[in-house]
Parts: sequence; C-alpha cells; structure tokens
Amino acid sequence: ESTDQSYPLLRDSLDLYLAMYPDNVQHLMLQARLYFHLGIWPEKVLDILQHIQALDPSQQGAVGYLVQHTLEHIERRKDEAGPDVKLHSDEKHKDIFFSIGLVMKHKRYGYNCVIYGWDP
Repeated sequence: ESTDQSYPLLRDSLDLYLAMYPDNVQHLMLQARLYFHLGIWPEKVLDILQHIQALDPSQQGAVGYLVQHTLEHIERRKDEAGPDVKLHSDEKHKDIFFSIGLVMKHKRYGYNCVIYGWDP
C-alpha cells in the first residue's frame, strides 16, 4: 500500500485514539507532525502544540521548532493568496440573465435545475 493512501488512515486512527486519550503527549505530537507534513489545519497544529506544551514542558524544543515552521507556513499561505481581484463585466452583456452552469428554479414548473447547454 502506498504511503499517500495510508496518511488518511493514520489521521483517522490518531483522531480516534486522541478522542479516548486526549492527553497522550506522544500521540498529540504525532498528530501535530502529521498535520504539519500534510499542510492541513495549521491553526489546529498550533492549538495541539500549545496543549502539548501545557501537558509536558520538557517537549519545549520540538514544540518550538514546529511552532516556528507552522507560523512560517501560515505567512507563506497568506502571501500566496494574493489580493482579491474584482472582475468587470463587459457592457454589451448586461442584458444577459442566464448562462451555462447557472443553478436556477424553473419559472413554470418550480423544479431546481442547472443550465447545461444552449440552443441558439
């Protein structure tokens, strides 16, 4: 089995184990490292690391390292998002009310539908 496929299984197993034993420092650290490695929920990683620090201050070195890199990851993600771009519509299309992909409610029959094609 590929390791890529085993990450979700490991994540689910850790979540279940930590639901039963929420103060197990080794498993909390493993969960924080896994989330960090997968690049998911960096804010949750910080919460987990704060919880570990409260439970076991001797883990300060590993916790500090992960906190630093998680904060850097959050900053990079903010920078990569870039500014919001406002899209402008062309004036000649202002009278068009429907488009392909539009989810709408049928005027006559009342059912919900998606426009998937257009007859000229």
